[in-house]
Amino acid sequence: MKKYLTILLIPLLAACSEDKLDLYHGVESIYFTTTEVNFSFGLLTVNDSTVNIPVTATGPIFDRDRHFRVVYDSVSGEEGVHFDPLPAECVFPAGQSRGYIPVRLHRVNEDNEIYQIHARLLPSDDFTLDLTEKYSGADTVDITRAVLNFSSAITRPAGWQEIIYGYFSVAKYLLASELTGRDESFWKANASQTSMALSPVIAIYINSKILAGRDQALRDPGNTQPEDKGFMTMRGINAYYGQYVTIPADWAPADQ
Repeated sequence: MKKYLTILLIPLLAACSEDKLDLYHGVESIYFTTTEVNFSFGLLTVNDSTVNIPVTATGPIFDRDRHFRVVYDSVSGEEGVHFDPLPAECVFPAGQSRGYIPVRLHRVNEDNEIYQIHARLLPSDDFTLDLTEKYSGADTVDITRAVLNFSSAITRPAGWQEIIYGYFSVAKYLLASELTGRDESFWKANASQTSMALSPVIAIYINSKILAGRDQALRDPGNTQPEDKGFMTMRGINAYYGQYVTIPADWAPADQ
């Protein structure tokens, strides 16, 4: 980001009460803190919720409100049904280094679709878009754009890490919540150390059902792995705590 320093030279006049150098610091830049936000009403008991898409600013913190602009390149779902009107201008509060795009969402019963809102930042009187890209591994990510994925149904939360829990399904998620006593707020977080401690509880239970035989094994229509034949399994990190139990090759599929 380039900054330009302009110095206004004021003649020294006897009538002036003081001499001053007016320094122009330029306009700060903004970018999306994360380029993808996921939200599901899932196990929540509320029918409405506001999701804040975070936006970060470079430079110093100001003691006044600043404003930034946003446009939506594509939107799925229906305004007034799935979400409220989307803001074209948002506030960066005084004393803060981060602002938000607030999106008010509504639960729609028996609607299992996943919808998307694609937002793009625009320059404003308070902010430029000097920072447009960041590197993530071998990829270049446009940090002036972000997508909000949302659904009334249960979808995979951020805290469900496949390296720990294996594949995600609604049935497996509900079982994991019941066994561990963890609610929606836990699964939305990315608490990897806690997750590793809890995963054996889930693994031991699922594997015990498989070892008890086909009639006791848990059915899981959300498990699309062909070798599992429609039964629930737990690969993930439970290999550290015991041998992974596979579905026997001679078992008939779960739906038979």
